[in-house]
Amino acid sequence: MTLVRGETSAVKIAYVTTVALSVRLLFLNQLRDLQRCGFNVTAISAGGDDLDAIRAAGIRHLAVPFTRRMSPLADLLVTWRLWRLFRRERFTIVHTHQPKPGLFAQIAARLAGVPIVVNTVHGFLFTDRSPAAVRRLWVTTERIASSCSDRLLCVSAEDAVTSVRERISPPERVVAIGGGIDIQRFSRAAVSAGRVADLRREFGVEPGQLVIGFVGRLVREKGIPELIDAFRLVRQQCPKAILLFVGPTDPDKRDAIRPEAMLASDVGHALRFAGYRHDMPDLYALMDVFALPSHREGLPQTLMEAAAMELPAVTTDVRGCREVTVHGETGFVVPHRDVAALSSTLLRLLQDAELRACIGRRARARALALYDERALSERLQDVYASLLGVRRSVDVA
Repeated sequence: MTLVRGETSAVKIAYVTTVALSVRLLFLNQLRDLQRCGFNVTAISAGGDDLDAIRAAGIRHLAVPFTRRMSPLADLLVTWRLWRLFRRERFTIVHTHQPKPGLFAQIAARLAGVPIVVNTVHGFLFTDRSPAAVRRLWVTTERIASSCSDRLLCVSAEDAVTSVRERISPPERVVAIGGGIDIQRFSRAAVSAGRVADLRREFGVEPGQLVIGFVGRLVREKGIPELIDAFRLVRQQCPKAILLFVGPTDPDKRDAIRPEAMLASDVGHALRFAGYRHDMPDLYALMDVFALPSHREGLPQTLMEAAAMELPAVTTDVRGCREVTVHGETGFVVPHRDVAALSSTLLRLLQDAELRACIGRRARARALALYDERALSERLQDVYASLLGVRRSVDVA
């Protein structure tokens, strides 16, 4: 099902996000699908090494100097540049993602007279554990941002409920849009045994060693200190365990963690660092257990990918994580910052191959049912259609 092509050809959509990395990893397939349906799409973000891949995929990109850190002067300048860009380009829909574009790009779009403004919430910056003053600040900021939105799309169902409860947005404007991944790409059956053997050699994983995997930015908010402490306990009973980190450093963040600091620890010899990679299905296939002990999430892409790759996951009892991972069925959910629970659960999975396989199969089945990005694209087009006031049509093969 797609929007009628004659009605989409003149519809210009801008996806605005902070960095090009997000465009490539999170939104590239969405943009390509919208383009195939006849929309005129543009990605807007800061530049970076991922621009070549975005342009090679046939997606137009416009660069604006977003930074991940809050900087009042720089953010004011970006807002002004976005206002000028929106005035010049005359987009029909501006669709923002992530906190800074969700605030500054939405304000710029409204001031520029963009007809339709949509924001996707990929996780609120406040949690139930946030200090009261911090929580009030972020809720107020979200209310200001949402006042510019025709629709507030929440990848997490819990965030959709929170949006209404905290009066961030009226219920009629809130949509629990869900998440999605490329189910065909993230399939263990698509990765050869030879490729996994090559990766074991690349990272020095010896025969008989089991791999705990983590995928994400190297920041404290992802629970990395707790994961290191838990891994230390795991090694006492499973000395052949290896902990593999896949993901970029994030020096713009105050809670950034350097690999060198972790390598200097007493378990440094059992740590492996892959950095920022694009062979993610292969790297998931190298892992035996997946760990994401985050403090805060939206709807974790990595948990969905790991599930599709038949990996049992151990994650924390926070919004988003407990939505993707069903405790005891597709993985295990442990209390936030509980090192003992994290270590004992990881150890249980490492010591029971049959349990890993059983949970992995159930995780794959649930990912197929809930997290196919093609279904997400359909839901997104439904939102656009309702805002544009046009009908949907069914594709006939």
